[in-house]
Amino acid sequence: MTLVVARLINNEIFVVADTKFTISHEGKPPSSRRNIVTQAEQYFGGLKVIILFPGLFVAFANEISFAKDAVEKIYDKKINLIHKDRAIDYFFDQHCKSQYQTDFIIGFICNSDNNPENFEKEIVKISEGHIERGKNVAYIGDKDAFTKFQNYSLLKELKHPSPNFTLRRLGKESNPDFQQNLTNSIHAIDQVIRDPEIPTVDGVCTTLTSENNEFRYMESMEFFGKPIPIKKEPNSPVYFGGAAEGSDNRQIGAYLVPGVGVFSVFLDSGKFGVIYNPAESFNPEIVHCDSMEEFAKSIKKRTDEAIEKIKIYQESQFL
Repeated sequence: MTLVVARLINNEIFVVADTKFTISHEGKPPSSRRNIVTQAEQYFGGLKVIILFPGLFVAFANEISFAKDAVEKIYDKKINLIHKDRAIDYFFDQHCKSQYQTDFIIGFICNSDNNPENFEKEIVKISEGHIERGKNVAYIGDKDAFTKFQNYSLLKELKHPSPNFTLRRLGKESNPDFQQNLTNSIHAIDQVIRDPEIPTVDGVCTTLTSENNEFRYMESMEFFGKPIPIKKEPNSPVYFGGAAEGSDNRQIGAYLVPGVGVFSVFLDSGKFGVIYNPAESFNPEIVHCDSMEEFAKSIKKRTDEAIEKIKIYQESQFL
């Protein structure tokens, strides 16, 4: 299944989600058993919150195959996603084709009708055969996981093991209410991911926010292991060592461009990175490399390709 949670606070949006793909065909009609997910997709999961344009994202939960149909090669399908109502109709149609087994959350940043210089944000939820517009809070996925998420968002302490040290660029210093809720939600989804009682939610935490009137993924760096003091003195800086010391680190969402649906995860101990680009393929790309700097070259290549596809699509809509 999965868990995706979106919130609109003070005209700004954030979304948190996991990356696990749950494959289950038990009790499903034959029509929903197509487009079987590959072993690589099951192991590395997938990006469930996908930026399609700077002002449009879509997130999905539950049955994967119809989300895959909807999103893969979307720029080649001649669908008018520029118009808000048509974008909603498109994903509602996919929801109906799945017999309500694939749910969606869509986020928009659009010019205000009253003042084109202002931008308005909106969250739309598509679930159980209904379209719900103007949501301040929306979730799709595992109901039990969302209940846990709500509980964890109120807790200060960590119940389940987490990285020893995490760096994140939160931003939004001028919007403290938004920033606090974002911090609590990242903490909560991270705890749900690590909760053994919720096997349907796993992988890494992916976070999307609206910033400068476009959607972007949040970057983070996680360190695992025992901190090692650099000097034998109080308040000494520490480092976490490497694989030999039983330590590891991973960089999530590094070297990404705002407004583009390419996401990355680099695992230092394994010397490989994963690039997610669902609008091109749900199958994640595995890149073997010796360093994050080397991995960044592959990220840039895929990002440049995605930007060109978006540009061609947008130009075709105005012909």
